[in-house]
This record gives sequence, C-alpha cells and structure tokens, in this order.
Amino acid sequence: MRKTIKILLLISFVFIVNCGYTPLIDSNKIDFYFSEVNFEGDKQINNYLNAVLKQHQNYSESKKEFTLNISSSYEKKIANKDNSGNPKNYTIIVKVEAKYISDDNKQLTKTFQKNTSLASKNKKIEEREEEIKIKKNLSENISNEIIFYLLSN
Repeated sequence: MRKTIKILLLISFVFIVNCGYTPLIDSNKIDFYFSEVNFEGDKQINNYLNAVLKQHQNYSESKKEFTLNISSSYEKKIANKDNSGNPKNYTIIVKVEAKYISDDNKQLTKTFQKNTSLASKNKKIEEREEEIKIKKNLSENISNEIIFYLLSN
C-alpha cells in the first residue's frame, strides 16, 4: 500500500514538474515598451485597456519603444425582439483601433473587434451588471490581442 502511494506521488510529481507549461506572454520575451499611450472614445473601455497596457510602459534601453494611439467604440444592438416588440437579445460590439508608432517612425494600424450576445433580463439592473462584465472581458481580450500583435510583428 505504501509502495503504491509512493509510486503514485512520484509519477504525479514528474508530470507536474515536466509538463512544459510556459505562459503565452512571458515578460522575458517582450522586447518593447510603450512610451506613451493615448486614448479616445469610450472611457470605460479605455480604462480596462489601460489597466492591462500600463504593465508594458516600463522604460528599458534594450527594448524597442512604441507610442500607442487607441480609439475605442462600444455598440449595443438589438439582435431580436419578442412578439410584443420588446428586445429579447442584444449584440454587444467592442471595437478598438490601435495605431502603433515605433521609435523610428514606422506606423502600424490594426483594428480589433469582439462581439457577443446578451439576453434581455426582466430586471434591468441585472442586465446592466452583466453588460458591464461583458464589456470588461471583451476589453481585456482585446488588450491582450494588442500585445500579441506586436509580439508577432
């Protein structure tokens, strides 16, 4: 019995230690920083984006410098209605245009868009809270895509 437990622990330890996990955004692999980040558009989306992007604003001589200009927009459309004409589902769209300007004045422009659906609720406060959560999640996903885009170029 004890021998079986020891073997099981050893096998578990080997799999956990040697699983090969590496994070997608490894701070050692990021070779750039944002010297300046400018926002326009939806303030709430911009705040969510800034929370993630400010981690990459640390100056370093060995890293490439970028200025980032962001224009964001938010749209909530009625996807469908019930028989009496009340909204049944909404489509939420978060759109961000990122303009990267490198230290040697090369410019890249990329548009990121995420959308999802939101079911209408009887209590509008619950619907609004859900909408805010969705808006935050979509914005954070886009901010990670902004980083990935620079890593891949």
